[in-house]
Amino acid sequence: MNANVKIDLESASALWKDGSSIGVIATKYGVSRQTVGTSPLLQIHASDEERLGTGKELHELGVHQCRWPLNNGSPFLFCADATGGDLYCWHHMNRGYRVRKG
Repeated sequence: MNANVKIDLESASALWKDGSSIGVIATKYGVSRQTVGTSPLLQIHASDEERLGTGKELHELGVHQCRWPLNNGSPFLFCADATGGDLYCWHHMNRGYRVRKG
């Protein structure tokens, strides 16, 4: 991964709005998923915005609570919905692991 690569944030945001995963966007620009995922310019998904009121900081999460980040700023809040033993709740599992089209 090249740390000096510049990301076209408008293009990356458009890809995000169109349903591309952070991994797909990162691959397109040759950067890490973390680089894309922590951009403050990526909009918070509407379903995550609804969860901000019940979100928890990482140190507050229990063993079976969703670890999906809800925001890009401090304090970082995580979903905290029940997971049934996985890292993510059903909703975020479906968002994070998209089926490839065609």
